[in-house]
Amino acid sequence: MPDTHHARAPSLTLRDVTLRYGADAPVIDRLSMELAGGESLAIVGASGCGKSTLLSAMAGLRPVDGGVIEWSRPVRSSFVWQQLALFPWKRVLENLTLPLVTAGVPKAECVERGREMLAELGLEGLEKRFPAELSGGQRQRLALGRALIAEPEVLFLDEPFSALDALLRERLQDVLLGLEKRHPVERIMVTHDIAEAVLLGERILVLAAKPSRVLGLIRNPVYTPDPSPEHRTSEAFYAVCREIHALLRGAESAEGGAR
Repeated sequence: MPDTHHARAPSLTLRDVTLRYGADAPVIDRLSMELAGGESLAIVGASGCGKSTLLSAMAGLRPVDGGVIEWSRPVRSSFVWQQLALFPWKRVLENLTLPLVTAGVPKAECVERGREMLAELGLEGLEKRFPAELSGGQRQRLALGRALIAEPEVLFLDEPFSALDALLRERLQDVLLGLEKRHPVERIMVTHDIAEAVLLGERILVLAAKPSRVLGLIRNPVYTPDPSPEHRTSEAFYAVCREIHALLRGAESAEGGAR
């Protein structure tokens, strides 16, 4: 059976994209790449390599300083930030359904869809709480649900799990993949965690910093949207992690030698 999600999903093209901070040297310099419709991209690299800046440009939140970022057609998108941007004065259900409310969806439908999403997130019974009354993991689930409730075509994530401990991060990675089975979406994610990039990236863009440059655009041979419990500990998974680690360490050594 053909993959209708991939067939309908928008594709992304970057041609000679340059991004700067003011008059400084480029943080991204003449980057070119293509992302097929429906593919998930993980962007990984050292601090200061321009990952989040590139993500913002892909999402249309900042202009490029050179080159072109082009989607094959206009897209509906959502963004999950490292700082989750939940409204502390709004209750869980109000935070969750805010994209529907701002889109003019009738109140009864907002409540119905919100309760359905709360069940998917494992947050039933918490709809009247405020974000401060939730655990860190519950707030992360709420942010993911809010991003997906309006059925975006593209989901941008800027290191949303970086502040969590390893086990909670793994659980929320599984929550994200589970949500995507029911809400298909093209995902573009920034991370500093190599294993997270290998788990969640169908393609993996590896960036070096100072000077910023592309070390590799890897087609991930072990990517699966439905990983088994053993997937993260398989030799094949570790082999891709080692490949990316070697690219980053090699760039770090070259930078040190150039000083």
